[in-house]
Amino acid sequence: MADAPDLDKLKADLKKLQADLAKLNKQAADAQAAVKAAEAQLAEITKATAGYDKVAAQMQQELDEDEKLIAKKRAQAEAELKALKGELDKAIKAFDKDLADQGKVVASAVDKAVKADAAAAKAEQDVKDKHAALAALKGQPAATASKLADIKALLKEVTKAETKDDAVAMYFFAVEAATVADALTVPTADAFEAQIVDAQAAIETAKDTAATKKADAAKAKATATEAGKKQAAALASRRTDLLKALREVKPPPGP
Repeated sequence: MADAPDLDKLKADLKKLQADLAKLNKQAADAQAAVKAAEAQLAEITKATAGYDKVAAQMQQELDEDEKLIAKKRAQAEAELKALKGELDKAIKAFDKDLADQGKVVASAVDKAVKADAAAAKAEQDVKDKHAALAALKGQPAATASKLADIKALLKEVTKAETKDDAVAMYFFAVEAATVADALTVPTADAFEAQIVDAQAAIETAKDTAATKKADAAKAKATATEAGKKQAAALASRRTDLLKALREVKPPPGP
């Protein structure tokens, strides 16, 4: 008679096969997702580069022709300008340096605006923190009462343990009560009132600071915006303005 099948072993084998199948299914799904992603990338590349080989050749030919014409016309102009060319180059360099310096001014203004905005946000958060501190201070009497109630409950446990001659429990609850009591401070009525007054004053000071920081941030933002507009306008009119300036350049004095 054949041996009876080991049911536990069959169940274990089935569980392992199910786990292996789940792993294979996941791998298949991941592979399918990867294939789809690759196909999408290839389609995007194909679409973006469609016909570019012909266009690139045409553009390169156009560029080569433009560069030849540029060299020819530039040589003609330089021959006519003679000594004035050097002065024009200096003027162009100085003009573009002024634009670059203006860009640095804009970058500095933007950086100041970002920092001012961060300072304003920090000051506003400080106001919220001060309000939270006042709220916590107002809740201090209730918190103290809760701690005292906890101490009373622990002392009751001490008494119970004492009546049962349970020194271990008596010691434990006494230590717990002492820990709560040592961490507890009950301010006098005058001291508590002074704490409330100080907390309210701290809120008002924080509000004033926040208002100042907010105004500073608005001013810094306006300065950065104006500087950016000025630079954008200067860049947009660069060629017109520069050509006008170059027409005013004089050749160097003769020997």
